[in-house]
Amino acid sequence: MRNLLHACFFRWRKSRCLWVGAAAMACFSICMCLSFYRMGVNYDMAIPREGPLFTGAMLVNIVIAVFCSMFVGTEYSDGTIRNKMIAGHKRSAIYLANFAGCAAAGILFFVASVLSAFVAGSLLLDRGELPPSALLLCAADEIFMCVASAAVGTFIGMLIPNKAHASVAGILLARAFLLTGSYLSSRLGESEMYEAYDLTAEGEIVSEMVPNPMYLSGTSRAVCEWMVDLLPGGQAYQIGNMEVARPYRILWCAAAETVALNAAGIWFFRRKDLK
Repeated sequence: MRNLLHACFFRWRKSRCLWVGAAAMACFSICMCLSFYRMGVNYDMAIPREGPLFTGAMLVNIVIAVFCSMFVGTEYSDGTIRNKMIAGHKRSAIYLANFAGCAAAGILFFVASVLSAFVAGSLLLDRGELPPSALLLCAADEIFMCVASAAVGTFIGMLIPNKAHASVAGILLARAFLLTGSYLSSRLGESEMYEAYDLTAEGEIVSEMVPNPMYLSGTSRAVCEWMVDLLPGGQAYQIGNMEVARPYRILWCAAAETVALNAAGIWFFRRKDLK
């Protein structure tokens, strides 16, 4: 296992996709800081520096998906996986070594994004308002989310040998997760009552509070909350908007996803016919 990790991280450091992805995350975070700065200037608002700090969470799942497909796909195209198996390495060890490289890349993307946002926000935006403990908890949520996304990317990359096909599948899945998470979050954000207006016979406008048919309650609300906390896209939407309602649940969900996906990936990879 040590030799596999050494070889994996040697390739990891030489990967052009890795450094391009880190640069893309840094540029995205800086652009978001500039956008927040312009909004503050145009509307004469005081925007705290932590506002755009975790906006990179909206993009990192897609970047991780691309990196995982390219990083793992190279092992198939170069015949490295077959060579490792001929050398006597177990399939589970090969799988976990690739996951370690992908997870480390996800954490690097997170660091590049947050560090760039912190530096740009410190120069352009106002003093922060949230306590350090809240920021650390949000950072932990995003780190666990990145590792879980790397588990998804490794699962796809190890089972789909073609780099292009794996990349497209990973991007589409990450996009679908994000859209689903944003839709469910918007449904959970619906108010229970809303103000309705009516015109009386005397021509007066009266208002009253009426139930909102879009409001979710009971079992439906509980299921949606679990879906938002479980899906990487739902986690990314909450973290990116600094609206994490259940931070500890996200940690446990991301950890459970990582373990389950790696276990399933190893099981399928052991039965995969490597031509």
